[in-house]
Formats: sequence, structure tokens, C-alpha cells
Amino acid sequence: MSNKSPEIEFINLNYMGQKKDRGPDQNALESLKKLANSALKKGPFSVTFEKQPQHIAASGDPRDFLSYAPYWWPENQNGRTVFVKRDGKRNPDIKDVKDQKQLENYGDSVTYLALAYYFFNDDKYAQHAANLTGTFFVDDRTKMNPHVNYGQVVRGEGNPSGMGRGEGIMSTRMLARIANVLPLLANHPSFRDLNGHLHNWFNDYLNWLTTSDIGRQELNMPNNHHTWALVQVATIQYYLGRQDDVRRTVEGFFSQMAPRQVVDNGDQPLESSRTKPFHYLIFNLHAMIFLAELGAAVNCECYEAAHRAIERATDYAIQKGREEPAPKNEDRDLFLASRSVQLVSNHHGDNGRFADYLQAARQCPAAGTYSGDKCAIVELWSR
Repeated sequence: MSNKSPEIEFINLNYMGQKKDRGPDQNALESLKKLANSALKKGPFSVTFEKQPQHIAASGDPRDFLSYAPYWWPENQNGRTVFVKRDGKRNPDIKDVKDQKQLENYGDSVTYLALAYYFFNDDKYAQHAANLTGTFFVDDRTKMNPHVNYGQVVRGEGNPSGMGRGEGIMSTRMLARIANVLPLLANHPSFRDLNGHLHNWFNDYLNWLTTSDIGRQELNMPNNHHTWALVQVATIQYYLGRQDDVRRTVEGFFSQMAPRQVVDNGDQPLESSRTKPFHYLIFNLHAMIFLAELGAAVNCECYEAAHRAIERATDYAIQKGREEPAPKNEDRDLFLASRSVQLVSNHHGDNGRFADYLQAARQCPAAGTYSGDKCAIVELWSR
């Protein structure tokens, strides 16, 4: 049984610095060293690598990020091949396109290297991170273009242009983690020539994300797609030093969208109506928590916002996870919610309900898949 990578979460660099000064968790440091030393042997990464001719974006430019819509399947209709949606059922051939894997492998590696440089002050980690970053974002032959015009493309004759959809921005949420950790490397000599290129790249990407038809399509979605798109917007704003914009983005979400996503009893109807309700309830909750943790970094108190929407959503989700029989096509994994529950408990305290859930989650069959170094390092920045 292989260990799963945890979903991205916001790393408060200021708080992590306080933990470093007090003396970080030694087990977490040992896990980080193992991950970073492994990352030294990996890469480089690029969306242009592992690219087969039939899996290049319709633009013909291999630097354009490409992914396929995961829940769409081919059907023959009157001699035409069209793709139809089957919610919750992933088409396995989406893995033939490696762009998202390249992005996520780079994101994981640069995260471990940046954290290792910060905690161990060893140049080798920053230098390798610089090499990987130059390939992924700067080298004109291999850099990813700053847009996702071809994300989650629906294939077939029904989409002759080959253009992507707003949903494709979900495929690049690792960019938020990358923007989150790059400041840890910015002052190293190997990044002096990279920083300007990186700021330009993320500025261009943010402009595309907030002004293009595809970007606005995703930002206008009412469900988890909106929340995760804002995770990218706000984290990149934070990376670019636009603190006032971060506050507006985060406060706007919790004043306008969170009250619509989370109803009085804590349900998120747009998520619980899906074929895998528990998964989607937790998925959107995790994005809300990301925004709340980012908000705290710019002095926004978001956990109390919208009548404690995050706490209510957490209560509802863990109740649904434990009390209701799972739908036939949902292999319910209680441990999926553990990190979100822990973060909410850290903020609001616990009258026993969170501890009870976490205990049950640790005993569920899937719990073992979340053990290991990738999960252990969260103690380096946890409250």
C-alpha cells in the first residue's frame, strides 16, 4: 500500500520561523532531510518532457500545459466520436498526458528543497532548487507558458478547437504551493538571476487567471472550483507582495461566497450532491481552510467569518463521514478529512467531537496510506 501525498495547504512562513526559533520537531526534521536528499536526485521537470506528439495542445506548442477532462468518456454516436460525462468515474487514459505530473513532481521537489535550505542552511538544496526552477519557469525551450488555455480539454468532435475549460485550472493548483515556498529561496545567490523572471511569470499567469475567458469562467463557478481558483489567485498575490489584494480576495470569499457554499446546518449542497459527497465536502473545506490560513498571514480573521462557516462545514462533513452509509461508488476514507479537522481543532479548540473523529480516522483501513515522511513534515509549520 503506497503512501499518499497530502493535499497542498498554506505554509505560514512567519509562524514556521517562530517554530524554528523555538526548536522544531526532530522527527519532522528527519523526515524533511530524507525527502530533500531524495529530491536532490530528481529532475529536471518540464511540461515539455515525456510529451508524445498526439498529446500536444491544439496550439502546437509543447510548452502549453495540457490535461484532459477526467470524467469524460468516448462514445460512438452516428459514426462520430463524442465524449460524454460520467461524474465520479475517471477515464484512465488521462494519465497519458504527463504535464500535471511534471508540474506536481517539480512542486514537491522544490518544496522539500526550499524547506531543507531554510532549516539546514545547506547551499546544495537551494542550488538544486534553482536548477529545477530555471528549467520549469525560465529556459525558453522548456518553460511552461503562463496560462492554462488547454487544461481539462474535452476531446472528440464536439470540441474542434481543442481549447480547454475553466475546470482545467484545478489541474495546476500546485502552482499555489510553489508560490508559497519560493520566498524561502529568494535570497540565495543562485536565485538572484531567477527572481525577476519568476515574478514576471507569476504576474503574467495571475493576469491570465483573472482576466481571460477561461480564468473568469472558473472564478465564476460557485463550488470547489471557485475556492481552489482563489487559492491560486491569493497565494500568487501574496508571493508578489500585493498584501492589500490578498486581503480583498480572502475577505471577499468569506463575505460573499462562503455563505452561499455553506448553508445553516453546515452542508455544502453543491458538494454533497456529487457522486462522492464526502470527498467533495472535504475537498472544498480544505480549500476554505487554505484561504483562512493565508488570511491569517495578512491579519484577516477568517475562521470566525460567515458565522463560523468553516467550523460548521467541518461538523457536518465529519458527521456525514461517520453516520451515513457511503454511496456505492464512494470508498469512504475517514482519514481524508483528518488534516482539515486538525487545523480547525487547532483554531477553535475541541469539546471532544474532533478528537473522537480523529481517533476513528486513525483506525480506518486507509489510515496507513497517509503515514510517512510527506505527512510528518507538516509539524514544521503546524500551530
